[in-house]
Amino acid sequence: MSTTKQSAGAAWRKNVTTKDGEVEILSITIGDKRFTAWPNKFKKEGERSPDYRLQEDNYKPKEKAEDLPF
Repeated sequence: MSTTKQSAGAAWRKNVTTKDGEVEILSITIGDKRFTAWPNKFKKEGERSPDYRLQEDNYKPKEKAEDLPF
């Protein structure tokens, strides 16, 4: 019996502009969940804290034009 490994998810690099300038983030999809990985700007050299912090991406665009505020 052969086993096929399936991918658990995927990640894409994106450049975004924030108030602190341009930052490279990771846009991650695992199953049907989406996350954004932001660089840990408080990390100091030699620390064991994470390089990135994950934030769940639960943005859903409005479906109907009538729902728009203008």
